[in-house]
Amino acid sequence: YIDRIGRKRLQFVGFGCISILYFILGGLFTHLTKLKALFLILYGLTFLFSNFGPNATTYIIPGEFYPAEVRATCHGISAASGKIGAALTANTFLHIKAAIGLPHLLMLCGGIGAFGMIWTWFFIPDYS
Repeated sequence: YIDRIGRKRLQFVGFGCISILYFILGGLFTHLTKLKALFLILYGLTFLFSNFGPNATTYIIPGEFYPAEVRATCHGISAASGKIGAALTANTFLHIKAAIGLPHLLMLCGGIGAFGMIWTWFFIPDYS
């Protein structure tokens, strides 16, 4: 499917769907907590679009982007950068939640998804 859709489009749409879902979850948090099944479905969709979009392209794009001579090294640097970001997020997530509350944290996640869309649009090459 990735050759038909395109790497850039897949990542862009994935970030877009994640962003929309997190804005919905954060903006309608008090209503959605009363409808637990709907909340779980929407939250579960964030994982679907995360894995369908940015998580898949995280491994594909660096493997195709870098020249063969430095591909392994640069792909490793890209992967390490992602791990550093994940570690920082894991260590700060609960502190941010305590400071601003879960609804605002979900909105922040939506904003980060929107930033990912913008970054993808301007800085990720299209290989389709």
